[in-house]
Order: sequence, then C-alpha cells, then structure tokens
Amino acid sequence: MRALWAPAVLMMAALALAACGGGGDALSEEDVLRKAANAVRAEGMVFHAQGDDGSEVWIDAVNQHYRKRDGKTGLVSVGEGWKTTSYDPLSNQTKTEETQFGPEVTVRINDPSTLWFEPLGALSFAQGIRLVGRTKGDGEDVIAVETASPIVDASSRGTGSFLVGRVELDVNTYLVTAFERRVTVAQGQPTPTPDLEGNDPLKTVRIRYETELVPADSLAADIFSTEVVEAQAVTLSENIQRVRDLKLTPYWLGEVYRNALGSFRLPDSPEAVVVDPEKRQAAFQYAMEVQATADSPFFLADEAIVVRLGPAGDTIFDLPTVQGFAGQIPEDQEVVEVLGQRTVVYTSILTPSDLPCPAGAQCVATSVPLYHRLLLTLADTAIQVETFAKVGSQGQESNQYNTKDGILALAQALTAAQ
Repeated sequence: MRALWAPAVLMMAALALAACGGGGDALSEEDVLRKAANAVRAEGMVFHAQGDDGSEVWIDAVNQHYRKRDGKTGLVSVGEGWKTTSYDPLSNQTKTEETQFGPEVTVRINDPSTLWFEPLGALSFAQGIRLVGRTKGDGEDVIAVETASPIVDASSRGTGSFLVGRVELDVNTYLVTAFERRVTVAQGQPTPTPDLEGNDPLKTVRIRYETELVPADSLAADIFSTEVVEAQAVTLSENIQRVRDLKLTPYWLGEVYRNALGSFRLPDSPEAVVVDPEKRQAAFQYAMEVQATADSPFFLADEAIVVRLGPAGDTIFDLPTVQGFAGQIPEDQEVVEVLGQRTVVYTSILTPSDLPCPAGAQCVATSVPLYHRLLLTLADTAIQVETFAKVGSQGQESNQYNTKDGILALAQALTAAQ
C-alpha cells in the first residue's frame, strides 16, 4: 500500500496549493472528523439527509439502524450494524451482506454510518485528507475537508487517477451541507472514459444536502425493516396485473410449460415478464430447461420462447433481434390457419452458422433457423409468438418448438392468465 499512499500524499499537497481560506482556524483534522461523526448521533433521534441528486438516508447511529434510497435507481436498502440488506434487480432477489475490512483499508471513523452516507465515507476511508478550514460553500460559511484516494486496477496497481472529494460541514452543527467528487488524472496518464451513462468522470459532481435530526418515535415502526427491501422484488402476479393495467389480456403458456417436446419456464428474474407502458406492450419470455447429460442437473437456456402482447388493430411488433447480426433478418413466409384465423408463419432464412462464432466458443455447423414467429389476434389483444434456436452439440435443434408445427402448437396452447 505504500506505493499507493505516496501518490495520495502528493495529490493532497497539490490540493493544498490550490485551496483557499482556513489558515487561522484553531481546528484539527481529528476534531473535525470526531464532530462530523457525532453530529449524526443523538439519543432518541434519527439523522435524516436528502440530497439534490434524489438520494436519501436515515441513520439511527445509537442503535445502528440504517436506510438509504439510491439517487439514480430509487432502490432502498437497509442495515443493522455492519450488515446491509439490498435488492438486486438483475436477480429480482434480496441479499444480506456483512462488511469486513482488510488491514489495507484506512478506517478513521469506525462506525457503520460511514457505509450509508457518502460524505462520512469519504472522511473515513480516503487515503489522504486535508483540512481546508473555514471557507464558503454556496455563499454560506462552512468547514471544508478535502479527500483523495488512488484508483487502482484489478491487481491493486495505481492507475494514475485519483478519486478526489470535498466535504462541507455546517460551522455550528458540523452536519454535512454538501459533497463534491471528481476524478483527477496525473500528468501523462490516459484520460478515463465516460461511464455507462455517458458522464465525464473528470467533471465535478456536487450534491447539496438538507439535513435534520428527527425524533425516532415519530417515524414509522417499519422504517428500518428488511420488509421494505423485500417489497421491491416484483412478483409474477404483480407483473400480470401490470399487463392487465395496459388493457391487454395476459395470454401466456403458464408459469411452466412442459410436455413431450420440452420443458420451459419463466425464469426468476425481471426479464421473465417485460412490460412497456410507453409502447403499451408486454412480453412473457420463457427459458428452456436443458440437461447436458441424463444424470446432470437442469439449467436454463434463456429466451427459447417469447409471447409478445399489444393492443389489437394498431400494434406493430419489433422483429426479433439476434446478437451478432445487425439489421433486419431475411425471412420466409407461409400462410397457415390457427384458431380459426389465417395468418403467417415467418421463418428466419439465416442459421446460427451464419453468425460470427464468439471468441473462445466452440460452434458447430447447423441448418437450424435462427427463429420462427407467428402473428395472431385473440379478442382485444394482438400476439406475436417467437421461438428461437437452441443448437445441441451435434448441430441438432434442441428447441422442438422452433419449427412451423411447433409454433402452431404453442399458439393453440395460449390461455389467459388468471
């Protein structure tokens, strides 16, 4: 860690040259850290902060109960002691984890509240801190502390970039009034790329906070309950109701669809049922249960069957998209009759063999179509059924419904969810 600490010290020295004010204040870093940590702690009271980025935190520091709402996702997590219970939208499940620190981690404020409020976390865990002292923030007198930590790669090697923070505290209460963060790059080092949302990491992000101490007995009894987190998981019945709220009949194949041709189920994830209020469309996306050998456990091969829904008469469904192919896939068409109506089965002309083989994968030759799709209307709901290729080790089709007869059988098996 010495190699990482030295750049952090140099960075703080550079910050010192650029900082202004505070030279005559009889303050020490230790005093400011202690007062900032104690400012959120009061017997019978709960600290509450709302950021102008949409974030919100509740801290019962005495009893070590915590709650936070993320400013970007709106998701709520809660904690007790060093344990955190959060919701993972990718798995649609909640998880509880306990935070433990290795000897290489700097911990100045040994209190779980530092995990829940970013400004306190910066004061506690930054490798370098520097007391600016009394200065101005948003036109008000504040006490400012600047922090810096080197950004390391997966091998814990310095990247030449630093995460720099600035914590501003009320001069009387020592409650946080604002927090800034930015990435600073050493001269000659490459510029970091924008994040997934296109934000420039070199641009300073400033968050202003409204804070208060609230009597604990004035809050809802379940404010720190894990049930608040668990309630964020979306159940199948809730998703089906969301489909009904679009004035669509939720035609599907059931939660599990199993017969001699195969076994399919809606996976336990948000992708199982997709509801798009803007387009007024929905989709049930079934995975196929696959078994590598006769005595091996089943696993799920995603998106084997999709049932899309939209308003009858004015719905234009998107064509299936296939990873590795850009543009519209050429299709064959065949007029068929199903459920008393004439319609068309569309069959992809391309096969998986026409797509690039992913790096490191073993791809076998096959003549299986990439997909089939069929359009029909039942009562007030337009439906597009799609089946996708699942190629076996010998190039054979494992999804027995990815045929004309198979997709017709699926159309006849559709029922309205109860």
